[in-house]
Amino acid sequence: MKEYFVMDVGGTELKYGLLNQSGRLVSQVRKRPSKSKESKAVIMDNFQSVIAEMAKESHGKLEGFAFAFPGEFDYENGISKITGLDKYEEIYNLNLRTEFQKMICSEPICGFCRDPEAAPVVFINDVEAFARGVAEPGEKLMALVIGTGAGSAFIEDNRAAEKGKNGVPQNGMIYNQPFYGKQIDDWISKRGLMELSRWRLGMELDGKELAELLAKGNDLAKEVYWDFGEYVMEAVMPYLLEFQPDVLVLGGQIMKSFPLFGEEIKRQCKRFRIRLQVETRTSELTFVGLYKTFFREN
Repeated sequence: MKEYFVMDVGGTELKYGLLNQSGRLVSQVRKRPSKSKESKAVIMDNFQSVIAEMAKESHGKLEGFAFAFPGEFDYENGISKITGLDKYEEIYNLNLRTEFQKMICSEPICGFCRDPEAAPVVFINDVEAFARGVAEPGEKLMALVIGTGAGSAFIEDNRAAEKGKNGVPQNGMIYNQPFYGKQIDDWISKRGLMELSRWRLGMELDGKELAELLAKGNDLAKEVYWDFGEYVMEAVMPYLLEFQPDVLVLGGQIMKSFPLFGEEIKRQCKRFRIRLQVETRTSELTFVGLYKTFFREN
């Protein structure tokens, strides 16, 4: 049975695995440090090691390779445009499709094909892959993944919605839109939660630390979460009103704490008859979206 290599490329971790031709995982989800702040050689050696590891496990069944990268990125041509984000700076403007094709076709890895340019390698935005992994056929969906930043995607009929129309920003993402004197990314993120905790508590705490305080009955920690939930709703509301999705899906590890900040989000979604879907299986659903992307592109 054919198998497909998929990877969710994060700033901290690489998450990857093998899917079969039915889109089911046939390996464990693997994780390793991304080394995204290291030199070009270290970053690329890390990618090569992962590809070689999974090619060996596949025993010659691999038929395609799909990668979910954060923006900015030239997904059509496979060229990294990430800069100013303290990650992957050293591979800026590098044609990763060409580099990966060379790796895939090299004998030490798997000798996948004789012509590197023919090796099937596709790229997609990480949040778009997640959104495509969630979306049902014909569904109109907005996705927001909260982590080190605010990743977003707009999906219509299981494809990226047209940019610059019907509430979709020109670049298809909301992270850099103005919000409370900064950008959405500055508030709807781990650092945004820490800034809100500084306001309320006088010290910067992450989600885990805030949850521990809340468990001890700290009312100010509860207010931090309430503030955060209101900020999330305010940030997405203009896009919900213009794009008018059937579904708002929220992802990221912070969604494990959704009951602590999600009441206003649930209330507004109910008001506008938008189905709310909260997911903590971000990488698994990203893999599903990568699988769908491979067949869309090929």
